[in-house]
Amino acid sequence: MNPSTNPGAEKSRRPARARVWTLILLVLLGGGLAAGRFLTRASGEDLGPLHTVERGPLTISVITAGTVQSRRTAVVRSQAEGRNTVIWIIDEGRTVTNGQLLVELDASTLSDRRTDQQILVGNAESALIAATEKLAIARIERESSVSAAELKLQLARLEQEKYQRGEFPQTLQEQEGRIALAHEEVERASESLSWTRRLAEEGYLTRTELQADEMALKQKRISLETAVTSLNVLTNYSQRQQQATLSFNVRQAEMDLERVQRQTRANVVQAESDLRARQLEVERQRSKLANLEQQVQNCRIVAPTNGVVIYHSTMQASRRRWGGEPLQAGSTVVERQELIHIPVDGGMIVELSVPESSMTKLKLGQPARVKVDAIPGVEFSGQLSRIGLLPDGRNAWLNPDLQLYNCEIDLDSFENLRSGMNCETEMRIEHHEAVLAVPVQCVIRVGAGSAVYVAEAGKARKRDVQVGLDNGRMVHILSGLAAGEQVLLNPPLEAGVVPDFAPVDGDKAASGDVGGPSGSSAKPDDGAAGTPAVAQRNEAGTDTKPSDARPARQRQNRKETPDAGARAGGS
Repeated sequence: MNPSTNPGAEKSRRPARARVWTLILLVLLGGGLAAGRFLTRASGEDLGPLHTVERGPLTISVITAGTVQSRRTAVVRSQAEGRNTVIWIIDEGRTVTNGQLLVELDASTLSDRRTDQQILVGNAESALIAATEKLAIARIERESSVSAAELKLQLARLEQEKYQRGEFPQTLQEQEGRIALAHEEVERASESLSWTRRLAEEGYLTRTELQADEMALKQKRISLETAVTSLNVLTNYSQRQQQATLSFNVRQAEMDLERVQRQTRANVVQAESDLRARQLEVERQRSKLANLEQQVQNCRIVAPTNGVVIYHSTMQASRRRWGGEPLQAGSTVVERQELIHIPVDGGMIVELSVPESSMTKLKLGQPARVKVDAIPGVEFSGQLSRIGLLPDGRNAWLNPDLQLYNCEIDLDSFENLRSGMNCETEMRIEHHEAVLAVPVQCVIRVGAGSAVYVAEAGKARKRDVQVGLDNGRMVHILSGLAAGEQVLLNPPLEAGVVPDFAPVDGDKAASGDVGGPSGSSAKPDDGAAGTPAVAQRNEAGTDTKPSDARPARQRQNRKETPDAGARAGGS
């Protein structure tokens, strides 16, 4: 079947066509309304809300919120190592005396570690005693072994000397004497044999007797030869052998003595080293035990002075800083963490944060007025005593585009004031009795200068002006305008042009006593783009010229030609 002839398909397309035509009509209607509004403003019929320029008083001030703090504060920190749990804490606001218990931390883990450490200290002390006795034994053994080796060397030397000076000369003398006797016996035997031969030839002696004398002579000669040989062996061999043996014994004894001396000295040095190591180990283990004892004591945190207890988390909250969970029983704290502040008598100060756009207006010693929220109708005076050199890094992660500098004001009087009270501070920069001023949203920046749109003959004309300081609501006009002229509260923005005093995110309205010329013929409607810069105020309480970190991108999409004369969509 041909779908173009299908009645059901035709019916399903009718609602779709109706929706398309409805959307087209709405777009045309919206475009017509926008074009009509643009033509209406271009024709000069509607310039939006206007402000009449008049002379009047103008006060230029830096107004910001702050917190009253004690000039001197005793900060109580956790001194216990690691992470510990709070098992008891004194109530905030209590008045305490020096030494009174403020916080008690869970010390069970530290107590167990202390017991283990006591065991280690006992083991180390036992090892120290053993090392001490080992050193004494090593010294005794050294003395004994060295004495024995020295005696052995002495005996070896005496043995050598005895042989050289006693035994060898004696033996040599004996051998020489034997040889001399043998010579005499040989001579006597020879003479006896001569007489025996004569008598035997004459027949007086028998042949047997002659042979006996001949045998005796031979024996004597053999004895002489034996004695001579013994002397030769003694002088050429035995004496040299014995001398070498005795010299070796002496050298061996000398080396044994040196070895014993070195070995025993090494044993003593090793024992002394072990003793020093054991002494250091005992000192280290005792130091750990003392530290654990101190850590157990640190779990009981006492007041360092008399005063009123203020939790650190409360202090952080009063300073508009994120301080984590409130301090309470069950909280976990770490070493060096601030727990409690105890204000000390000695004066009060106001801590405040000032944006960088107002830093050039501040000077040390500048007078300031302080109004405390908790004490209405009372105004405190003071002087600016400290200006931060660097921006507060703790605020950077909350709003990187807003750089705040920590400052302090010394109060002249502090009756009924307490730490943590919120207040508003005003530091007057300039005061004029009769000057021209316009709302800050009337001024736009054009290049390096400033301009406003003036209503002339029903049309908006751009005019360059010279401006001075502003108080966040009104800006001082130095030149370019005259009293009685009317300026647009919602000036049209050209491409690349931004408001000269664009509002800072979170700015708080200035206090009512910051004066300025009145007489605006109209006020911006709620939600209008030209809301004064002081209509809001950030938590730091700034009320200054927001030349830095201004959200110009909020107006980038509202571009019109200067000839349009008025802002579209102002009504």
